Amino acid sequence: MNFWRFDREDPSLGRLLEGDHDPLLVGASIAIACLAGFTALTLADRMAASRTSGAKLWWQVGGAIVMGCGIWAMHFTAMLAFSVQGHEHVGYDVVITLASIAPAIIGSAAALQFLSQPKSKVPRLLACALLLALGIGTMHYSGMEAMNMVSLRYDFALFCLSILVAFVLALFALLIHYGLRLWLPVPGLSARIAAGVLMGLAVAGMHFTAMGAAQVYEAPMVEQSGPLMSPTAIGMAIAGIASLILGFGLLVAWIDHQRAVRLALYHLAHTDALTGLSNRSHFAQQLESELDSSRRLGTRLAVLFMDLDDFKSINDSLGHAVGDQVLREIAERLRQQLRGNDVLARFGGDEFIMLANGIGAPIEAALPAERIIRSLEVPIQFRELKLHAAGSIGISIYPDDALTAEELIQHADAAMYAAKSGRHGYSFYNEELTASATERVRVGNDLRSALKNEALTFQYQPLVDLRSGEWLGMEALARWLHPLEGAIPPNRFIPIAEQNGLIVPVGEWALRSVCRQGRKWLEAGVPFGRIAVNIGTEHLSHSGFPNSSLRCCGRTGFPPENWNWRSPNLACLGTPRI
Repeated sequence: MNFWRFDREDPSLGRLLEGDHDPLLVGASIAIACLAGFTALTLADRMAASRTSGAKLWWQVGGAIVMGCGIWAMHFTAMLAFSVQGHEHVGYDVVITLASIAPAIIGSAAALQFLSQPKSKVPRLLACALLLALGIGTMHYSGMEAMNMVSLRYDFALFCLSILVAFVLALFALLIHYGLRLWLPVPGLSARIAAGVLMGLAVAGMHFTAMGAAQVYEAPMVEQSGPLMSPTAIGMAIAGIASLILGFGLLVAWIDHQRAVRLALYHLAHTDALTGLSNRSHFAQQLESELDSSRRLGTRLAVLFMDLDDFKSINDSLGHAVGDQVLREIAERLRQQLRGNDVLARFGGDEFIMLANGIGAPIEAALPAERIIRSLEVPIQFRELKLHAAGSIGISIYPDDALTAEELIQHADAAMYAAKSGRHGYSFYNEELTASATERVRVGNDLRSALKNEALTFQYQPLVDLRSGEWLGMEALARWLHPLEGAIPPNRFIPIAEQNGLIVPVGEWALRSVCRQGRKWLEAGVPFGRIAVNIGTEHLSHSGFPNSSLRCCGRTGFPPENWNWRSPNLACLGTPRI
């Protein structure tokens, strides 16, 4: 191969010379690489922990510079360790030497981008490993060119192998960040030090593999032109960069340690040790903060205070270990009922407290209470036991019931004791709201039974063209004849169905009932035209609505063309006609 430095048949070349390595400088180069790896991993963690894109960018730039300069320092330290007889005092071209840092920084930036990601993806991993390998390889061979040695040649097979090895080792180095914490039972700083050492060994391995491709022959010495860096100057630059990396790495490690200590202390001070929820003091702080926000915005918030019913008997009969397990399970179920801006805490013992933000009408505070009560209906499985837990919830509203955090908690606590004597599990501090919520729960339960027992009915209102007198069709109007209260109109039970999650079952029942009745009329030869039926918005917007409607027609034998899909009342079950 007669191009670049692969031509080893040049007649001006003499015999192949053997090189030596200074063990002390080789060890120093590996130490610099390990230090750079540790610092890069620490900066990658800081980059991943940053919340803003600007902060992430600064950590990435700083980390890429530190890691790239570390790789550069490792390379030239290893070059100083390598000596060939007759070439002991080779100078380095200043421009090429400094320019060789750039590809190492670019490759390091790609590596940091991968290391900062919470999850690894194979295409990104391969791309970043390739960029890191190309960056280190370009830095290495351009650094070799800085010596301007006319007698330097490369074995082409080993040259290609060095690039492949660089890619494999870069791939391995990037995987260290994810795999090491699973392989080693050491957390935090210890894992990062171990990862930095392995990454440094991988980077050093790339360099010495590439050095295996280099071959130096006897040749006439050519005087180098342009500004040169002596080995002494290179050594001073390496010492400065290594000191910078060491200082920066130690500083970042110290900052990281202090941050971890603060987070641990904050966690201990604000978290309940048993359940992992916020504790009483942290909840009070968050409630004060949300009250300030509600005062500015003029919004409402609710405090829900819950006490488990007869929890003492579980502790007394089964022991505190079982009681603790029950509390952890209850805490997890309560956590699952939270919306994004809600706050949940363990207030003490078997008491929990919840802050529900952004409610509109005060009665809306009953919705999270009902979700909590439903979540407790499923038994708690503990070994061969099935434990049943129930809770009583008191609710107070800002600003309707109180204006301060302390008063809201006190009033919710008082309402909780009132709930213990009720039937529905929760009570408002305001008696009028309690009565309204109780009514809604009662009607909702009765509506579930009515759906199950097919107790709802339809009345059919003719649709007639007033100009021609032509019969156009019918509109199906839902009716509910309650066994105790008599006729309950749709404008009363439909909103309750929406609030209790029953609007879709009511809509499906409506479709089935109307289809069956329409089929009977068709078989009797009654020319009724089309039937309009009111469907709730939530049901209509459901992705499965068209298919479920067609299945309903197929099962009952009712032709879909007899539906009045263009009825203006098609989606107004929430505001029904009476």
